[in-house]
Amino acid sequence: MRENFKTVTLILLVLCSVGLTYHIWFGASPLKESAAPRYEYAHFVEQYSRKEIVTPSLIVFEGEEEDVFRRGEGEYKRLWKEGGALLGRLGRQTFNRISEAEMEVLLEMASSKTIFMFMVPLPVTFFLPEFTPSELNICRIFIIWEEHYYYVILEGEEIFTRRVFMDADEQLLGNLRPRESCRHLCLPDRLIFDLPGNNFLEPGEGDIVNLGTAGLPVGESDGPGLPIRDVKEDGENVFCLKLKDNRIFVPLDSFAAAELSLQKEKIDKEELVRAFFLDPSIARLIEERDGATFFTDGEKGLRIYPDGLVEYTAPGLVHIPPAMPYSAALQKGAENLRLFGGWQPGIHLTRVEMQSEGYRLFWETFYAGLPLVGRRAGTELVINEIGVFYYQRDLYQVVGEIGEKGSFRPFDEALAKAVLIYRESYPENEGILLGIEPVYYFSVEGMGTAKAVPAWSVSISGLETMYLHWQTLEPL
Repeated sequence: MRENFKTVTLILLVLCSVGLTYHIWFGASPLKESAAPRYEYAHFVEQYSRKEIVTPSLIVFEGEEEDVFRRGEGEYKRLWKEGGALLGRLGRQTFNRISEAEMEVLLEMASSKTIFMFMVPLPVTFFLPEFTPSELNICRIFIIWEEHYYYVILEGEEIFTRRVFMDADEQLLGNLRPRESCRHLCLPDRLIFDLPGNNFLEPGEGDIVNLGTAGLPVGESDGPGLPIRDVKEDGENVFCLKLKDNRIFVPLDSFAAAELSLQKEKIDKEELVRAFFLDPSIARLIEERDGATFFTDGEKGLRIYPDGLVEYTAPGLVHIPPAMPYSAALQKGAENLRLFGGWQPGIHLTRVEMQSEGYRLFWETFYAGLPLVGRRAGTELVINEIGVFYYQRDLYQVVGEIGEKGSFRPFDEALAKAVLIYRESYPENEGILLGIEPVYYFSVEGMGTAKAVPAWSVSISGLETMYLHWQTLEPL
């Protein structure tokens, strides 16, 4: 009896096993394939083209006079658009390699030319994808024309040129002539200041002397705009300011500006967290005592301060060697700027540094041709082959002008004031001028609000950059 029970039980188990197996294979409807998880990047603005990543620091037209146009000016935008269109027409044409001496001959023979100058070298493939060598980085583009043809010169580690006969391009070249006047002076390689007695003259008393180019006697000049005074170069009260860069332009004509009202840019915090962390749920939120909000997943951290400053670090990437090409670093940097807050209007890439941890990129905001500088203004990003190691963003948007416009004090008065400040720390009779330009210098007034004051930015070797009020010349 017991053996029969075991046999029946075993038969039932076998039948159940066969039935379940049949149901699994043939009885149930097939399961639908699940969609693979898809992570969506948060993009704040539309993607920039490669042609918009690097822009000229200056556009210079040399004819009877020198006209200079800066970022943010309407004429600058028009000239760069026309210049980019001209380069695009030369995409499949062959360029010839020439020497520096041959380039100088072409430039000397030209009656007029337009020059695009790049502080951040422009990868040639951004405009000419089929150009050889593809790794050429351009620091200057010359467009010079004669009666029946024109030359395009690309100056970088090597120099290339292309001569094109005019036909349909003639109107295009006409568009590369400025429609507005913005006269500038290219400073000579050294400037002499006359310091009577042991005191500096107050700005505005003719205390700057132009030596012209090297070799000219004291008191002579080959350029307009600077008062001349007969002084002895080796006197005790004479100060010599030498130029590090022989292409420093200063405005000759009077120009006006007004203080600006600024407002901190508004960034969606949730969108920003999604941009840095593909899965925001794994990011731990920490409220800090200073009011900052800190997000971290244990490997990278994002800190958003109450005043809107954004800082991001990924220490795990710091030891990765920067093996990526220069052009790829610029493109990836622009893509990440767009991802991490957006590429706002008026932002330009102004500096790129090669460091051990990667490429360090800097962006600044420009308004009416002048950059907004001071404190930690702008955006900074460090990138390498693996990704972004460091990111800081502190951008303000222009709300409007405050009060009436006032004229800038002349550049020679600003230089004289800067020399006075320099001599307080260095009593020597000479210094090296690194740069001078008009800027907007901003100071924070309250949470999220600020104002920018027009100023002269003067850099002399050995001192931090000086910012001098555009009307009083007092240090800011």
